Amino acid sequence: MISLARAAMVKTRSMSRNLASTSFTKDFEIQDNPSESVLTMQINGDYAKVDYSRQGNLYDLIHSAVPDKFQGRGYGQLLAEKTFDYIVSNDFRMKLTCEFLTSFYEKNRDKYKRYVV
Repeated sequence: MISLARAAMVKTRSMSRNLASTSFTKDFEIQDNPSESVLTMQINGDYAKVDYSRQGNLYDLIHSAVPDKFQGRGYGQLLAEKTFDYIVSNDFRMKLTCEFLTSFYEKNRDKYKRYVV
């Protein structure tokens, strides 16, 4: 796996076909594994992840990663969106330490600003 922050620097044409705009994205869900401090999203038998640190209702989103074979296909954006929606739906708050997730937030500030500290 490579860092999503590094992958975000290398934009490809396929990113313009963002998976978040397709109808099957509802099939992707975030699973929280508190014992390992990781949020995961299954992709065809593999996992994209967001590592975090949690104190009460505050998730510090530290690092995100998508398996190499899924890089450049919009899964990073989908992981970010699903992670943020998980935080919102559970009325948690988030701190953005991960560069990739910070970049996603900057593009979607109006939707998520109430939940970012």
